[in-house]
Amino acid sequence: MKKIFNFALYDFANSAFTTIIITFIFATYFATQIAPNPVLGQTYWGWTIGITGFFIAIIGPIAGSFADKKNRIVFFIRCFSLLCISFTALLWFSKPSQSYLLYTLVIVGIANLFYELSLIFYNSLLKDI
Repeated sequence: MKKIFNFALYDFANSAFTTIIITFIFATYFATQIAPNPVLGQTYWGWTIGITGFFIAIIGPIAGSFADKKNRIVFFIRCFSLLCISFTALLWFSKPSQSYLLYTLVIVGIANLFYELSLIFYNSLLKDI
């Protein structure tokens, strides 16, 4: 029962990243306050998330295979989650200025990469629940 509770609690907690950063609040802030205009902002944001997805498509199967073979899944979930949290915290320094455009996109891309990598290991726990 504890495994199921912990699995559900992590799922609840990590949903905030995609909701707040990737989809609604920070994405809107970027498009309207940092980017030159909302259309370019959405374009840059989409490309950043797409590039992250490309890297996940390459790294994901390797990480998934590794997760299936090693017994340190929770360790990797913690590591990638802490890296995601750290890079997400760096978004605090993204000011409403076009000079922060590249900084913000790089930080969001890296944070999203670590978030998605944590999910690979998290999802591999399903077989044990």
